[in-house]
Amino acid sequence: MTFLRSAAAAALLCALAAPATALTFTDRAAFEAAVTGTADLAPAATGFAASQAVGGVTFSVHTGATSLGFSESFSSLLTNELAISGPENFIISFGGLVGGFGMDIHEPTSTVTLDGCNVTPCVDSSFEISAFNGGTLVGSATISPDDNALDFIGIAFAQSFNEIRVTETVGTQDNELFGNFTIAEALIVSDVPVPAAAPLLAAALAGLGLLRRRG
Repeated sequence: MTFLRSAAAAALLCALAAPATALTFTDRAAFEAAVTGTADLAPAATGFAASQAVGGVTFSVHTGATSLGFSESFSSLLTNELAISGPENFIISFGGLVGGFGMDIHEPTSTVTLDGCNVTPCVDSSFEISAFNGGTLVGSATISPDDNALDFIGIAFAQSFNEIRVTETVGTQDNELFGNFTIAEALIVSDVPVPAAAPLLAAALAGLGLLRRRG
């Protein structure tokens, strides 16, 4: 009986600690219809540094990236696009809790500078976009942008977060550019995906209930 109670309690803790399932969007209109309180960031052109502030939002490098900046020099599809020196690994700190975030990604396949990847060869990249609240992972999603187009990605959770980390999981130091950043206060749609931990949580609660009845 003690073993069963311990197992049920452990399952409950694992379920409660598991990251939430991300609600992802590839269409900007659908994303904006699913969230409330959207605000678009309008970065000015900057030099390159380890971090850049846009209003109350801070963009900073992480894990191998050396600097980042907003520029008109790399993509004709974006205005003051975010470019990163090194792998495209960066953090966006919102300075408060938000419920959703979206942006456009331009993945060039030419080796030129403007509208190009700027190295040889260009490599199709994949990214993990992770949301954190006070250093605790809320959830994440993996994306692989389309080539030579503006590819929108929106991510939202029922639980608020204050930081997004973008990590290039496949690719090299060739350019991908980011822009048209949108922040949302909260997720409002009702058809939020069931978290992967939900069955585990239900089983743990059922197990504890059974133990209570037996006790």
